[in-house]
Amino acid sequence: MVDIIQASFGPTFRTGMWPQRFRSHAARVVAGAVSAKLLAAGIPDDGDAATRLLDIAGSWENPVRTFAEAIVPQLDDFVACMD
Repeated sequence: MVDIIQASFGPTFRTGMWPQRFRSHAARVVAGAVSAKLLAAGIPDDGDAATRLLDIAGSWENPVRTFAEAIVPQLDDFVACMD
């Protein structure tokens, strides 16, 4: 998942903005899901959000945790930190 987040939001490193185009269907789906979660929480899907997501994505790499244990709580924490 870290690779997908980094590939999806990698242009943010260069532009500082939320990516406008995605190279793959998976990236569009992931970005759409993150965007929907942010917007539902009243948080804009902007460059700041993308940068923060990239920053915390590295903490998801832990071979002891399952995918669900790593991603679901972190996404909730991400939304909470954007307030």
